[in-house]
Amino acid sequence: MTSSNTFTVIASQTQPLDQSKLSWTFQSSPAAPIANAGQDRTVAVGSLVTLDASGSTNPSGLGTLSYSWRFTSRPPGTDSILRFGTTATPTFVADVAGPYVIQLTVSNGTQSSTATVTITAI
Repeated sequence: MTSSNTFTVIASQTQPLDQSKLSWTFQSSPAAPIANAGQDRTVAVGSLVTLDASGSTNPSGLGTLSYSWRFTSRPPGTDSILRFGTTATPTFVADVAGPYVIQLTVSNGTQSSTATVTITAI
């Protein structure tokens, strides 16, 4: 990455500048990815729900985004499972009325970010 940052050295006129004593370091921390699990929504019981992480971003450009979805809570009595849970668009069937809370984790190989979405079946 190229930078156009500059710095100034202020020297005293009473003492000579010893350039061998100058030192500096550059630190940068790449921006973490930003997880976007999509908008909360309401669906009919029995609906096939497609989640969508396409709004997630990788500002640093380092690595490639990977996706991991998991239920953090589900209505009692559900048999729903996430299919294709390591893709940007997994699916599940909202087989019982109530809220399904799903967490998305996106990673670029060095940093990660999480977001949740709630799908309410009625």
